Amino acid sequence: MKPSQSPKSDLTPSEREELLQLRKEIRVLKSRLKRESLGHEAYKLLAELAEETYGIEIIKKSKPK
Repeated sequence: MKPSQSPKSDLTPSEREELLQLRKEIRVLKSRLKRESLGHEAYKLLAELAEETYGIEIIKKSKPK
């Protein structure tokens, strides 16, 4: 019996190129998401510290309707 071939061997050159581009895009998007998530966490922490330090409401608390 033949060992199973990897899916890459079934791809055309253009499909392989597209696969590589998509993987690269995924890496870029994951990096951006991580950076944005860290920025959001930093903003929340900054707002909480400012509220504690200065005693003013920065983050609006939504009320249930």
